[in-house]
Amino acid sequence: MALKTFFSMLLGSIAAVLISCAIVPSGYQALDSGPQLRKDGELPFPMEYRSWEKFLPTVERVDREEIREIYINDRGNKGTEIDGFPHGTTFLMEIFMAKRRSLILMPNAKDSRESAGHWEVEIYINPQSSLLPTDTPGGCRRLSVGCGWTYIVKDRAVDTGIHVPRGAAVRLISSGVIRFDPRSAPRGPNGTADVAAATYPAPALRRHSLICKVGDSQWVQCGTAAIFTPEGSDTLMRTGAGRLVKGKLQGLYLMQKGKGWGSETAYETGDWVFDHYRPLTGQLCAEEDGASSNGSLRCFTGFNIGRQHEKVRHEDWSQDCRRCHIPAFEESGSHDRDFIYGYNQHFNLYNASEKKRLYSAITK
Repeated sequence: MALKTFFSMLLGSIAAVLISCAIVPSGYQALDSGPQLRKDGELPFPMEYRSWEKFLPTVERVDREEIREIYINDRGNKGTEIDGFPHGTTFLMEIFMAKRRSLILMPNAKDSRESAGHWEVEIYINPQSSLLPTDTPGGCRRLSVGCGWTYIVKDRAVDTGIHVPRGAAVRLISSGVIRFDPRSAPRGPNGTADVAAATYPAPALRRHSLICKVGDSQWVQCGTAAIFTPEGSDTLMRTGAGRLVKGKLQGLYLMQKGKGWGSETAYETGDWVFDHYRPLTGQLCAEEDGASSNGSLRCFTGFNIGRQHEKVRHEDWSQDCRRCHIPAFEESGSHDRDFIYGYNQHFNLYNASEKKRLYSAITK
């Protein structure tokens, strides 16, 4: 009997430990048993977040060359326009790098009849930039010294197919020459070649030289050893419908609400706290082809791992994350209510969808 009692007590102790360690996948412990107080940087990553509903349609930030998807968990979907979002609500925002169009090289001459010879151009990207496998030609997975490409540029534009990430410096090393044939230049009144009157794709740049651009951006001088960083919305790739194209997943931001959770920050943003994750260093993550929402992410890495994300440490969460949601932003209309961007838009869309659903049920 004593032995049976001992085993009963042992099993009870083990069960208590297991229960005390259990956390629901969304990182929010059961409300009825008293939620654990959490601070910024203490939110577990919800691996199932892609099964949640979208909070808003896809958000495009052309100014930052980013595409954002925002998900809300089931508890958050119980929120109402009048009462706001209940404790336990979790938002997760994915930030994708918008894809740049590819680098184009061209001789600065009027047309193919004016030039002869060729350049041999080596291209490198710095710093090292992990790109999507579809972005890289051949077996090359990393754009850096030792993994560049060589192109022959003769008498017409060459699309390299290399997508240049935001902030990356393009380094070109070229050798060779394009010679200009004055016989193809416009003729003056006396029948002599008027070389100065010839028109060029980039008249402010050196004639007979190598010029380059990304997408529809302006041509720039590449020279024999140039480094430049393409900027501007004209460098961005777009679909036929004018939408930005998702590139590499670069950040995942969490925002979660719990009773008393904002006490450490003097409730700057109410009961909301924040966290920040990213794909593991060296990992490539993107949406499955054709996935517009709630599809699975595909991630590639050169080593076997049991997790897909790592936490990003912040020195000052109020400066890095919270500052975009503080009440002062309400005065400028940057967000609506409950410290949430898109509050009104979300409930307007939800109410319209709900009315449509109810109408359909009535008319059936």
